[in-house]
Parts: sequence; structure tokens; C-alpha cells
Amino acid sequence: MVQYLVALAPTFLVAAFFLIFVQGWSRYQTWARTVTCAIVFAVAVRYLWWRLTDTVLPYPDDGLDFYWVWFLYGIELLAFFDITLFLIIMSRYVDRSAQADALASDFFRRPRQELPTVDVFIPTYNEPLDVLERTIIGALGLHYPGEKLKVYVLDDQRRDWLRRFCEEKGAIHVTRPDNAHAKAGNMNNGLTVSDGEFVAVFDADFVAHRNFLRRTLPFFTDPSIGIVQTPQHFFNRDPVQINLGLERSWPDEQRLFFDEMAASRDAWDISFCCGSCSITRRAALEAIGGFPTESITEDLLTTLTMLNKGYKTRYLNERLSIGLAAENLKGYFVQRQRWCQGGIQTLFVHNGPLRGPGLSLFQRIMFLPVSWLVQYFVRLAILIVPAMYFWTGYPPLFFTEAGDLVSHQLPVLVAYFLLMHWITPTRYLPVVSSAVGAFSTFRML
Repeated sequence: MVQYLVALAPTFLVAAFFLIFVQGWSRYQTWARTVTCAIVFAVAVRYLWWRLTDTVLPYPDDGLDFYWVWFLYGIELLAFFDITLFLIIMSRYVDRSAQADALASDFFRRPRQELPTVDVFIPTYNEPLDVLERTIIGALGLHYPGEKLKVYVLDDQRRDWLRRFCEEKGAIHVTRPDNAHAKAGNMNNGLTVSDGEFVAVFDADFVAHRNFLRRTLPFFTDPSIGIVQTPQHFFNRDPVQINLGLERSWPDEQRLFFDEMAASRDAWDISFCCGSCSITRRAALEAIGGFPTESITEDLLTTLTMLNKGYKTRYLNERLSIGLAAENLKGYFVQRQRWCQGGIQTLFVHNGPLRGPGLSLFQRIMFLPVSWLVQYFVRLAILIVPAMYFWTGYPPLFFTEAGDLVSHQLPVLVAYFLLMHWITPTRYLPVVSSAVGAFSTFRML
């Protein structure tokens, strides 16, 4: 009994730290985040050192199982690297709402004729009228002087009925002879027929709130700001929520990124454009030659290319639009495959994190698609370890005793789960989030 209490002591210490100290701290304070993330990092390092010295190095070199043990330790190191980047990002936080209030007070005090001109781009391909109508009407209804605002519907399917609808509502219908470079090419064509000082982009299934421009435009008072991104919220449930029957207890999958991670990235000056629900300085777009076409995720590459030129992206974490989430599993996977492929593509382009000029070492590391490259291999390894053991007898490690495992592995799990519960309340459920990750693993690999 005493032996097991000693083994559980590190876990009790971790739990006590969170329950006595962390639960009383504000998760919006950077110092509190930094201390908490550092403790979790230290617990993880302790575990990895024990894994190496007690469960890997002692394993005898007597067959394929020796390489299997080392392979799994390498997988754990990859997971540790991914989690370390996550802890670094989440160790800071910034809320730009108060700054938006202060900037807006001065920005909109100027005479109406001195306000900048804004073009709203709505790129579309095959969306039906009942989807497009909301988006177009919402853009036309933005709270901004009418003579300073133009709405461009960029139609890559060249539909006559959409042209007539735009003429009726007062939007500008734009087509081009081909669909070269997909969405990026469509928006670049829009740049050639428009001249607004700023360009706001809304996907065809997103509706802007009336105050979108009044909250975002003032940030451009700083000439170094190239893009202001806002979160994407959805009025329908995604297919994972529906299939698991968790519509009320688990938010849509993207809330962890948009509500938590994006604001933390902004605190580090590594926020990036997510395409829809953003607004961009035209001068910055002209400086980079328009929207980049080298990657299918032109939004991420736009951010990187602007960083090459010294521009920054700001993130305003306010609900300023609402749209449609993927409505079925096919759309869910198409969307995530696009993000994954686009992230990996940035490794091979001249303006990406590896070769792009003007990026600091920190920015290069933080824009590497580490999560896309690592998470699915890690999850696959987790899934096949039990099968490998029962089929071949190959153990995942040199086993010492249960007390050692409890003493070193359990504190890591408890520390990570308690951190996520504190830093991202309601956005992360351990079992459900792991199930969703496993569900995506084979398709994404």
C-alpha cells in the first residue's frame, strides 16, 4: 500500500498544484499561462527522461522488437515536440477588444469623406441562391457609408441568374474566362476590377454582422498591419457533433482554434489569415503581387508572404460573422484534407516558412505544419500498439514495474488534461477529442 502511495505522489502533487493555485488564476493572464504551461512541460520532460533511461536503453538488442521499442519512443518524441509548440503558443494570450474600442473611437471621429474605401469580395462557385442571398444581403447591409463600400460577387460558374440577382440588389457581379488557380485566381481577378483601399473576404456561406467593418478597420491605423482576421462561427452543427449526439455538450471542432489558439498566436505575432471573415490592406496585397497561387490554402500563404514584407496579421476574437460548417462527412474530410495539403505545400514554396525571406527563426518554427505531419502518425501508433503486442508479443517498452509507470506516466496525463480543462474550458473533452482524432486518422494519412 505504501509503495502505491509513493508511486501516486507525483500525480497528487500535480493535481494539488492545479486545484490549489491554478483554479484561482485567470486564464487570460499571460503570467498564469506561462507558469502553468512550464509546469506541464517539466512533468513531460521528467516522463520522457524516465522512458529513455528506464524503458528504452535497457531493452536488449536481440531482434526486431528492439527497433520497435525505439520506433515507439521516436513517435513519443514527435508528439512531445508537437505538444511543446502548443504549450509555447498557449503560454500567452491577448484580447484585442479593448484596443478595438479605443481605435474605433478615433477612427470614426474623422469626417465621412475621409473614411477609406472598402471592397467586399464574395468568391463563389456552385452555391445555391438560398446560401448566397444571405451572404450578399449581409455584405450590402454593413454599417458603413454606402459611397465608400462596394460588394463584388466573384462568380466562377458564370451564372446568369446570379448576375440578375446582383443587379437587382446592388452588388457587382464579376466573372472571368477561366477558373485558373481556383479561389486565389478568382480573388486576384477581383482585384483587377476593384480599387478599394481595403478588401474584406467572406466565403459564399458566411454572413457578416453589421458592425464587422467598424470593429476591424480601425486596426489599420497601424501601417504595419496587413490583415485583420476574425473567428468563424457556425449556425449549424458539424457532422461529428451530430453523429456522436453531442450537440449540446461539445462545441464544434473549430472552437479550440478560433476561441483559444488564434488569440494566443496573435499574442506572439504569429496569427494567420483563415480566408473568410478577414479584411486585408490592398497596399499589402499589391506589395506581394496579389493573393498567392502556389498553395491551395492561399490564406495561410498570404500571411507568410506578407510577413516576408514586414506586414503583420491581427486577430480580433469577436463574433462578427456566422456561416455554415461542413454539413456531411464528405465535406468535413474535403475541408480538412485541403488544410492539411495546403499546410504541407508551404514547405516547398519560395515564400514559405523554410525559404521565405524576412522571417525570424521563431516564426519559421511556428509556421511549420508540425501538427499535420505528426498527429496522425502518433494516433496510428497508439492504435496499433495493443494489436502489435497481442499478435507478436513485442512490448512497447522495457517494463520495470507498475509503480514506475504510475509514477511517471500518470502525472503527464493528469497535468495535460487539467491544463486543457483550465485553459480551454468546454473546448476539449479528453475521450471525445481523442475519438474524433482517431476517426480522422486513416483518411487523413
